[in-house]
Amino acid sequence: MQNNISKKIICQLLNITLILLPLAAQANKYSADEAIRFNKSFETKRNPAVNNGISWKKREIKYDMNDKTLSKEKLMSTIWRLESNTNWMLLFYSDDSFVIGWGDIVAFGKYEVKDNKLILSSFDYNHNVDFLNSIFKGQNVTGTLSFKTDHFYFANELNLNGTNFCPDGCVKSNGDTAVIDGIPVIIDRSEKVMNANVRFRTGPSTKSKTQNVGLYDEMYYEKTDIIKKGEQITTYARTEKAETIDGVKAYWYYISIPDVERLQFGWVFGGYFNKSY
Repeated sequence: MQNNISKKIICQLLNITLILLPLAAQANKYSADEAIRFNKSFETKRNPAVNNGISWKKREIKYDMNDKTLSKEKLMSTIWRLESNTNWMLLFYSDDSFVIGWGDIVAFGKYEVKDNKLILSSFDYNHNVDFLNSIFKGQNVTGTLSFKTDHFYFANELNLNGTNFCPDGCVKSNGDTAVIDGIPVIIDRSEKVMNANVRFRTGPSTKSKTQNVGLYDEMYYEKTDIIKKGEQITTYARTEKAETIDGVKAYWYYISIPDVERLQFGWVFGGYFNKSY
């Protein structure tokens, strides 16, 4: 049952975020000249291993999250996803090439593993994709694999100059611990329906600021800090201690809700979930 819930949540994340591709491209403010330059560069150096684009749909996930050694085989055993936006993917190939992309390839180059570290070299990338500029500095980029991550969803992460990529196949289990914005939490993934109008907050407290989420009210779009009764949400984690509010004792939950613009993350009090759902 837990595995089915995990797979369902992953599918929801991918389906929701794939819809937002045009918005992401607009947000990165692609330059036509830069795109032409990069595409010409990629075509010139194109490798047969990536003739099918990033080929993520064909990759079988065999990642071992308990194996702490970094190897070429381990890098190729999964799809590495940008922690802050899981649509962006990093893939490694048997001919020592790597690519980063989301629909289109935006970076490519060579890689090797030495002394349990990843080294990227001979790379080129689209300079108008903001997060790539923070990764590709100097002639080489060194990456390390972390097994002590506090991420609320992934158990491992590959760090490239402060930008993290997380591997498919290493999702944390319910009951595991994590830290969200400095707050210790317990992993608790499930789907819920609100049985009342509840404020959507930036932290697990009634003193925390509220945040807006874009929702449709009948046929009209609106921004509101209220998650309305009947809305379906996904929980990822809960606080370690329960709290009593208005006579109801429950945990605070870290959740996501589909905004019409993006997937919104925040906190709600668990005393207002539909108990029969």
